[in-house]
Formats: sequence, structure tokens, C-alpha cells
Amino acid sequence: MGEDDPAVARILRCSDHYEVLQLLPAPQHAVFVDVKQVRRRYKELAIQVHPDKSKSSGMLVQRLMDAEAAFKRLSEAYECLVDEASQRKYLSTVRTGRAPHARAPPQHKRPPPPPPTGPSVYPRKRKKPPQQNERKPPPPPFPPPQREPRRQRTPEEIWCAFQEEEERLASEEFHAKGFERTYAASSSSQRAGGTETGNENSSSMDVEMQETILNSGLDEKARRWATWRQSPKTPAEETTENAEASSSASGVKSSANHKIDPVDARTPTAVELICCLLCQRKFPTHDALGRHNAFSKLHAANLQQQQQQQQQQEQQQQETTPIS
Repeated sequence: MGEDDPAVARILRCSDHYEVLQLLPAPQHAVFVDVKQVRRRYKELAIQVHPDKSKSSGMLVQRLMDAEAAFKRLSEAYECLVDEASQRKYLSTVRTGRAPHARAPPQHKRPPPPPPTGPSVYPRKRKKPPQQNERKPPPPPFPPPQREPRRQRTPEEIWCAFQEEEERLASEEFHAKGFERTYAASSSSQRAGGTETGNENSSSMDVEMQETILNSGLDEKARRWATWRQSPKTPAEETTENAEASSSASGVKSSANHKIDPVDARTPTAVELICCLLCQRKFPTHDALGRHNAFSKLHAANLQQQQQQQQQQEQQQQETTPIS
């Protein structure tokens, strides 16, 4: 913060909660404001005028007290406007000019009229004696329970509760738009647009995709990676291999730079490939594959879809097979 913080000075000059949060241009135009907008404005201003920011910058005691007063004023405005019932009640007071932070002009009371000096014009009425039949209401058996006054939260408690609420809303939004929602949308679109011919095409495409993945040289890549990890190359060998690659690309053969690749000269190492063909995923161990088959929602959904396709194919074969 600088010497004169404009945000702190502005908040201390405000006369109502709407002006503190910069929601409306003037009190006479006050209308109901959405709670999301109140939370957004409170978050922006609380970061600017938080007292911890003043403490870290080493400000004077008076300026630190002004920052704490502005933060307290901001917290009161947020706590009043974030609740719909409280905001509507405060809005009615603002529109009638009876806001708690607005100063109303003093009203002078009229003096009472002087007592009459002459004789009374109207005759006096005699009081009727109390009737014995009238019964007084019985006293209440127990006094009504008195509610303890609610303790007002401190500005720091309001700020901590606001941060916890922000984290909870962000977590709910992430779970609502996470991987399960994406997978459900893709599977629903496949079910909506899939017919009998579409199911046959999708099954054939799945088989072709699985064969393509298996025929893409995974064993060779795994073998090369294992041999490279077992024996790292020296800088001289890397320089020689780079020279050979450049000469073969240009079509020029050089006998001086020709050298047998040490990786190709070694015996191949057998590497077992552990994967789930149904979900098209690789796993490092058999235990990981077993956990995938037992607990994965994606694997269960793919397995159910495959069983449904097989049942549909069997029904189609039975319908097309002539009855002898």
C-alpha cells in the first residue's frame, strides 16, 4: 500500500453498504443485488484493504487503524447484503432514508399545549364499578424462554468463512464438470446416435483400433527403452550416431564415420506388455491391471457395453438364420 490508500479512504467516507461494495451509484437508486455479485465485490475489495497487507508494508499506527476500520466496515456490508432477507430489510431502510450509517437531520418536537383554565364544557362520566363476573386471564405457567443475543462475528471470522465457502463451491464445480461428466456425455451421445448399423460399425472400429495399437511396435519400443536404460551411451557414441544419422539423411556414405549401433548389437531383452485391450490402457504390473479390472468404472462400463453388443449380434444372427 502507498501512503494514502484510496480504497481505505473511500470505504471510510461511504454512508451505506451499497456504496461500500461499489454496487450502486447512489442510495436513491438502490435495488436488490444478486448474492454472487456481492461475493465477487467483497473478494476484490477484501484483498485490497486487508490489515495483514498493511502490517507487511510497515505502515504507521494510524494508517493501520484506518485499514482495520475499513476492513470492519467492508465485512459489515458483506454480512448484511449476502443474506437475501437481511438485504431486503436494509434496502427498505435505505429507500426511506433511515439507513443505520446515514445521518438524519435532527427533528424539533412541538411544545405541548397549555392546560385549560376555564370550566370543563363536557360533563364528567362516572366510573363504573368493576363487575365481579369479569375474570382476569390466568398467568402464564412458565415465562417464555429468552433467546440469547447472537454474537457478531469478527471481520477475520467473516473472511475465513468466505474463503471456506469459496473452496467448497470450487470443489462442487470441479466434481460437476469432472471426468465422470465428460465420460457420461460421450457415452450418452453414442447411445443417442447409435443404430443397429452404427453398433456394427463401432464394434468393427474398436477391433481395428485395438489391432492398430498392438501392431504399432510397442514391443520394439519397450525393448529399446529397456536397453537404453540399462546401458547409457557415452558422449563419443552419441556424437558418432548423430554423424551417421546426418550422413544417411543426405545420402552420403562415409566409411570413416560408419559404426555399428551398440543397441542393435546386443541381444534383445524380453519385456512383457501388460495392458487392457478393452479400455486401451497400459499398466506397469499385473496387480495394477487386476485393480483396474476390479474397481475401474470405465472398465465396467466398457464391459457392459461389449456384452450388450454381443447380445445384439446374437439376436441379429438368430433373426437372419432361416428356420429349418
